[in-house]
Amino acid sequence: MIFTQSERAELISQIKSLRDDNKQYQSIVDEKIKEIEPLQQALGKLRSTNNSGSGRGGGGLCASEEELNNLVCQSQNSV
Repeated sequence: MIFTQSERAELISQIKSLRDDNKQYQSIVDEKIKEIEPLQQALGKLRSTNNSGSGRGGGGLCASEEELNNLVCQSQNSV
């Protein structure tokens, strides 16, 4: 496909505009990733803390519905 000089200039202009848009989007994404990082770290700490007591009444995450039901029953009996 052969382009005229004006068509080529127009395409180059569009590409430059798209590159600028891409840089802006990437900048926003990078900023959001930085905002999310501390939240992910805190979530990881919560998960490791919860999982360390799981299954022993330590308030951890339940691995099954049965385990959750048993935990609920134990809690009701202790109250």
